[in-house]
Amino acid sequence: MKFKSKYAIFAIVLLVIYLLYCKMSSPYTNQFNYDYPGNDITMLSGTTHASCMAECDKNPGCVGFVRDPSRGGNGNCWLKSSFCNGQKAQNRNSWKKY
Repeated sequence: MKFKSKYAIFAIVLLVIYLLYCKMSSPYTNQFNYDYPGNDITMLSGTTHASCMAECDKNPGCVGFVRDPSRGGNGNCWLKSSFCNGQKAQNRNSWKKY
């Protein structure tokens, strides 16, 4: 009986680790110092990275966002309907859903 309970505990621990990993992993890929001008759904000012991502997740037309991290944790955020004509740009980080 002890042998089976050890495997059950091990299985539960693995399941918890898996669920935590899935919860913490981001459904976005990022490009630092890269911008995609145009195709903006909206621009949000003074947002954190987490709030910008949450707004994109709530909007069914949002495929990602570009943030200006130069203002610390509260930069501007542009929700995107598509990513076209990308270019290198200081103080712009792009996050695409995958």
